[in-house]
Amino acid sequence: EVASPLYMAKTELTAGEYAAGTGATIPAAAADVPRGMVTVIEAMEFCNLLSQKEALSAAYDSRSGNYRPRAADGYRLVSTVEGEYAALGGRDVTWQPTPAEWDAIAWYGANSDGKIHAVALKNASPFGVHDLYGNVWE
Repeated sequence: EVASPLYMAKTELTAGEYAAGTGATIPAAAADVPRGMVTVIEAMEFCNLLSQKEALSAAYDSRSGNYRPRAADGYRLVSTVEGEYAALGGRDVTWQPTPAEWDAIAWYGANSDGKIHAVALKNASPFGVHDLYGNVWE
């Protein structure tokens, strides 16, 4: 169960958003695909970067090497429980998608042609969050 309310992006972080935040350059065709090949530490540091840009307190203390989230008003990664809660969108935890529902909500081996796809092309969860299943490896 999620202990307190939280804000969550409607899609995974895109390569374009990552580039805009870090100043990196990417091909224009990659702007709307999820940013992959990022370590957990890099993701936490990006959360701190976004927090700093918006004058929010950082959730991770990278100087000490302590990457456990601390009480902060800045960006942080969602916990496993929070991610599952967003994916279920209020449905019972025993909910199992049918094959047709999987095709509607996720990119995976059988329907992706082996490619990463732009975000938000599949149906959102009942809470309005896209891409909680498939597309890129977490």
